[in-house]
Amino acid sequence: MKPAFLLSAVLALAACTSSPEAPSAAPQRAADAPACTQLSAETTAFMAGVVERMMDPDSGFTHQSIFGSPALKEVQAANSARLRTDWANLCHYKEDNARVLASGTPPKAVFMGDSITEFWSAGDPALFGPGILNRGISGQTTAQMLVRFPADVVALRPDVVHIMAGTNDLAENTGPVSDETYKNQIRAMVTLARENGIAVVLASIPPAEKFGWRPDAQPPVRIAALNTWLESYAAQTGSVYVDYHSLLSDDGTRMSPAYTPDGVHPNRPGYLALHEAAAKAIAAASSDKWVATWASSVSSGIPTGPSPSGRKPPVLEGTVRYFMRVSAGGERVRIVLNGGPSISRLPIGGATIALSDGETIDPATVRTLTFSGRPDWLSLSAGAPILSDPVDLKVPDGAILAVSLYLPESVAVPNADPQLVVHVSPGDDRTGAERLEGTTRLVARPLVTAIHTDNPRVDRVIVAFGDSITDGMGSRDPMMRGWPDFLAERMRAEGMTNVAIVNQGIGGNRLLQDSVGPSALSRFDREVLSIPGVTDVIILEGINDLGLSGLTVFGRTEPFPTLTVDDFIAAYTQLIDRAHSKGIRAIGATLTPDLGSPFPGYATEEKDVIRNQINDWIRTSGAFDAVIDFDAAVRDPEAPQYLWEKYDMGDKLHPSDTGYKAMADSIDIDLFR
Repeated sequence: MKPAFLLSAVLALAACTSSPEAPSAAPQRAADAPACTQLSAETTAFMAGVVERMMDPDSGFTHQSIFGSPALKEVQAANSARLRTDWANLCHYKEDNARVLASGTPPKAVFMGDSITEFWSAGDPALFGPGILNRGISGQTTAQMLVRFPADVVALRPDVVHIMAGTNDLAENTGPVSDETYKNQIRAMVTLARENGIAVVLASIPPAEKFGWRPDAQPPVRIAALNTWLESYAAQTGSVYVDYHSLLSDDGTRMSPAYTPDGVHPNRPGYLALHEAAAKAIAAASSDKWVATWASSVSSGIPTGPSPSGRKPPVLEGTVRYFMRVSAGGERVRIVLNGGPSISRLPIGGATIALSDGETIDPATVRTLTFSGRPDWLSLSAGAPILSDPVDLKVPDGAILAVSLYLPESVAVPNADPQLVVHVSPGDDRTGAERLEGTTRLVARPLVTAIHTDNPRVDRVIVAFGDSITDGMGSRDPMMRGWPDFLAERMRAEGMTNVAIVNQGIGGNRLLQDSVGPSALSRFDREVLSIPGVTDVIILEGINDLGLSGLTVFGRTEPFPTLTVDDFIAAYTQLIDRAHSKGIRAIGATLTPDLGSPFPGYATEEKDVIRNQINDWIRTSGAFDAVIDFDAAVRDPEAPQYLWEKYDMGDKLHPSDTGYKAMADSIDIDLFR
């Protein structure tokens, strides 16, 4: 047993016999930590026996059995001296941390806590196998843990940190601690972990009916309340919550006598009772966390009727390269391919992904993509996705990625609005080329329909769901597809690196009926509910339903159905209910003005009345979890039925880049903090 472990182990026992001394100096940085006090060989041996007796349920151990011993007096003196020079006990793991860093191998998990954590290694050594580090220090409160968290956790770069703390806060080991102060210190540790890509396990405060060294404390009620908060906060932050309290208590209040020598610390049977839950919690937190960070909806070909004269589906063959700006980065990446219902054969001869500046790729970052272990893929069911195998690639937040596919056979893909482009180089496979020479730039729906990153920091994924106004029609920069990309840029500037945004807009799409792509009602499950990590959906859809209501166009012999406000309400309600069934927040966005649109009959004063009625319902019904008022953001204040000229891309319907930025700026981003 290490001397440092023995010192802090006995400090916990010392706390049971005397009030802790308040610190007389401000907490210092890790680099300032002095060398740890060395105990005598006699005290070291004595304390090794004390810890072992605590673990043995048949030893009859009591704290009174060591009162007055020379070893306890030596440790109490060391404790008093240390509190003045190393309040957070930074020296305790300083040497071991240096050894871990020198090894170059980050640990899988670090257990942060007090004596209940520190003694765990003695009670269940099998839990602390290779890659699992114990950073418990006896007698500590969350304030002290927070001071040493950067040195004892963050600097080590573990996959997971397990935080179990609170017993000594309630016992007032460093003075009175309010519930809110405790919560803030837990929040601070969780934030430090998440900002550094470390997944978090939050453990309940173990049961304790009373504290022998604080007989006036009444811990059970506060423990229950704080455990309820810990569970809720874990869910809120995407952390894993583990309930040890229920496993150790026999009456919901105290720790079972079979599991403790003193009512506070578990013995060996107590620790063994926690083993399975602890192992499962670490495994759950350290598992891959794939989140969507870029998307483009699967579409279908534009019907012959509405296609401009001579506009045919683009045909791709040779090397095709897509450039995409992701919203959130990660340490690993994978892509999703889906040609949609019109493509039943996708002959992929090779594929790569790399970081890019939007024109060339960084050769040092080129990664070959495989699919189920194969470098190619020759067929798929129409409309079925193909998921690539993950590759290691450090992707910064907001980075541009280039995905290159080699298509040895021609593939006709659906048309798209001008902001969706692909660069095509005929001939042999050039997917690894830094720059594609002699390319043709085509407008087409991408075969790449999603990019996923492995990023435990991301705990909120927003799906922007809608039509061309979401897809970014009118955007001049293909790397900034409408308001979703401007919102992502704004969030990155605000430091909200825990949020990813994906764009599931389709130009010409409708809420109720298929047209260009399946209707919103039809595609909602695939393009919202199944998105990895999705927590929120912003629904901006319906303007095309209203515009086509009652019209006879596109070679039809019958008019489109005439729609009422109730039709829109029914459709929105369906989407809201389906989102809620998966625990996803549904945020409604008001329909933007379109009067003056040149398409005959699409935008009329009568339809604008209906648009305003729809918007009134979105704003006031309470059906959505929140509302974003895009109408108010871009309408002309002098003529609110029109898109403000300074925000118009030129067709009275679609915003310009300035308009899309105004839409993004109108959003209360505190909705997503």
